[in-house]
Amino acid sequence: MDQFGGLRERYKDVIEEKGKRIKRRIIFIIKCIALSVGIYLCFRWYDWELLVVVFVLVLIFSDNLNIITKAK
Repeated sequence: MDQFGGLRERYKDVIEEKGKRIKRRIIFIIKCIALSVGIYLCFRWYDWELLVVVFVLVLIFSDNLNIITKAK
C-alpha cells in the first residue's frame, strides 16, 4: 500500500493535467454541438438576425477566439 501511495504522489501532476485536458475537450465538444444547433436553427427558420447573434455569442464564449486550438 505504501508503494502505491508513493506512485500516486509522484504522478499527481500528470493525472491533474490529464483531467484538465479531458475537461477542455468536453467543453469544446459542447461548444461545437451548440454552434451546430444554432446554425441549423438559423437556416431552418431563415432568421439571419439569429445567425448573427449565434456567431457573436460563440465569439464571446470561445475563450479569446481560440475555440479550435483549445482542444489540442
